[in-house]
Amino acid sequence: KFIANSITTISLPSHDELGKSLKMVGNGIKWYTGDEHDEKGHICEDPVNRMEMVKKRMEKLKDIEKDVDNERKVLLHEKGGDFLLVGWGSVKRVSMKALNEMAREGKRGSYLHIKYLLPFPSRFVSSIIDEYDTVIGIEHNYGGQISKLISMNTGRKIERKIIKYNGRPMYLN
Repeated sequence: KFIANSITTISLPSHDELGKSLKMVGNGIKWYTGDEHDEKGHICEDPVNRMEMVKKRMEKLKDIEKDVDNERKVLLHEKGGDFLLVGWGSVKRVSMKALNEMAREGKRGSYLHIKYLLPFPSRFVSSIIDEYDTVIGIEHNYGGQISKLISMNTGRKIERKIIKYNGRPMYLN
């Protein structure tokens, strides 16, 4: 509980240690920044450069959509259940436990775990959820984000949701 308030000191890695963990370009180190940058990684707010970098990222998304198998983008557990739970991130474990618990009670469900949110695997997800009359979004956020993302990308609205947003993990009870 108090780890966020603790203080510790760590030594900085040497240049040799950094070289092992960072991608090397020629004789220099390539750095990564969250700000807009040019081809060399230098921060650059020039509008023309920004447009070029956005185009480059969009092309990468097309390559991901084409080259990455759907099975890597989503996981479907227990295909053919009477209902489908859909989630992403930290809800997977509790969703799987819930399915196991319900199976003991004779209720058979499936779980669709979305791993790639962008590019969203629209056709593949749509083909899965179209097999179920009852689809339930299970989420760890106030807005029901994965349900909205699925609706936006597939046209299938997820009416039922299990949502928890108090910052605590989900449990079965």
